[in-house]
Amino acid sequence: MSVVGQCLAAFIFGSAVGFLVQRSRFCNTAALRDAMLFKTYRNTKALLVTMMILTVGFTTFMTFG
Repeated sequence: MSVVGQCLAAFIFGSAVGFLVQRSRFCNTAALRDAMLFKTYRNTKALLVTMMILTVGFTTFMTFG
C-alpha cells in the first residue's frame, strides 16, 4: 500500500471513530467527574477498557511494524 493509501485509510478510520465517539457522547472528563461526584462508574469502566484496548493495539502495531 502506498503512503497516500495509508494516509487515506487512517483518515477514514479516524473519521469513523471520531464520529462514533462524538455521537455516543463519550467524554473522558464526564467519566471521571461522575466517578468522583456521583459514584457512577459506568463511563469510567468504558474509559479504562478503551485505554487497555488501545495500549494492546499500539504495542502490537509497534512490534510488527
